[in-house]
Amino acid sequence: MTLPSTLRQMDLRRAIRAATEAGLPIRAVEVAPDGTIRLLTDAAPPAPFDALSKWEAVHGHGQP
Repeated sequence: MTLPSTLRQMDLRRAIRAATEAGLPIRAVEVAPDGTIRLLTDAAPPAPFDALSKWEAVHGHGQP
């Protein structure tokens, strides 16, 4: 026996609005039976911070 979802339409609207205002293009929305909302976007994940790559971008790759 499954428990009823605690998801409300207002919660879904808020999640979609927040993602849209953040500039994320929403490709799909998944709602799990437990009420979990998952927004699938086409946005690339942020690149990890790499101090060496940042330094190289500013100063050049092995340039004297």
